[in-house]
Amino acid sequence: MLKVSYQQYQRYESGFNRVSPNALCEFSTMFDVGIEWFFKDDERDLKIAIKSASTQFQRVSIKRLLTAVEKIEDESDIETFLLLAEHLVRPSKY
Repeated sequence: MLKVSYQQYQRYESGFNRVSPNALCEFSTMFDVGIEWFFKDDERDLKIAIKSASTQFQRVSIKRLLTAVEKIEDESDIETFLLLAEHLVRPSKY
């Protein structure tokens, strides 16, 4: 469960503070609803929230990827990893 103070809750409710993408994802999981549920009346805000959450996810993913690559010591393993990554992003021929 999220730990949100009463004051922070009031700021969210009044629109004084925005809910972060991470908190929004946690709220949607907690209440078992999709992120779009929070924006059912505002399509523009939904698109902004999805883009923001996607950007945040990409930052976390890139950080995890770089951390993992930094731990690879053997040059040939790094090359193998890069070839695998390049192979995974190529469009499928099927």
